[in-house]
Amino acid sequence: MRFKELEKNRYFIMLEKGEEIIEQLTKFISANKITAGFFTAIGAIEKAELGYFFQKKKQYHGKAFEKEMEVVSLSGNISSMDNKPYVHAHAVLSDENMQTYGGHLKFGIVSPTLEIVLVAFNGDVNRKFNDKAGLNLLDI
Repeated sequence: MRFKELEKNRYFIMLEKGEEIIEQLTKFISANKITAGFFTAIGAIEKAELGYFFQKKKQYHGKAFEKEMEVVSLSGNISSMDNKPYVHAHAVLSDENMQTYGGHLKFGIVSPTLEIVLVAFNGDVNRKFNDKAGLNLLDI
């Protein structure tokens, strides 16, 4: 991972081949003490898993992709849960036939690069588990 801070709390981050997206973002926000913000990204992956949340069952269903795909869009937000960094991301991936797949990004392995623009806010935003929804929701 390489990054450049262009303005206070405004970053360009470049992930490289083989790096895992959620893991690297979590390391970055932890190292930079970011507790609230958002990001967007484009690039490519060689492996990923997207999830879909079934509201009635309160369960995620995952679909794995083990092939090169374009990251058409990746967006998410940054918060904290139990005093630890929390990255919530959704992605749209495209295959060689321009077929797209979207959902909650559980993980993704970069190949050859992922270009991220991240904006951090001053202040804290926390999450907590909500029994009714079955999800970790923003506590605002």
